[in-house]
Amino acid sequence: MTYPCKSSHPLGPLTFRTNSFPPPAVRLSAAAILLGVGAILVLMRSIEPPAVGYGAHQKLGLAPCPMPLLVGLPCPSCGMTTALTHFARGNLLTSLHTQPAGFAAAAILVLIAVFAAEALMTGRPRAINWYRLTLPRITAGVIAIILLGWGYKLVTTLVRG
Repeated sequence: MTYPCKSSHPLGPLTFRTNSFPPPAVRLSAAAILLGVGAILVLMRSIEPPAVGYGAHQKLGLAPCPMPLLVGLPCPSCGMTTALTHFARGNLLTSLHTQPAGFAAAAILVLIAVFAAEALMTGRPRAINWYRLTLPRITAGVIAIILLGWGYKLVTTLVRG
């Protein structure tokens, strides 16, 4: 079976714009999403990223992660907040190097902001094609990104010694 162009898919596009909500409600929701994402990025920018590559969450009043203290190795989420702080400061390569999963989370936040800005301007939100992006695929993708990020963090920690 052939398709008219390389980007077409038998189940349709991954996302599409919809008219299912009245534009004022869409714009209000989009503005709230943009404010939320903006608040997260401003908060992350205000935190000085620790040089060790993890521990930025402690500057938010959260407890230190027990795994590095007990085992001497980072946990699966070690460095994610620190990666977000680097990303919010525009240090994208440092963010990626600090914790790839944290970099991915920050990139997803930016994508959400882009879609919200589009909805704010057009009054038409993006909808997800759930035939293509199923919950098992999302779950598997999130788990894979976290495990790969953790593996990277373990290797860089062990190499640094």
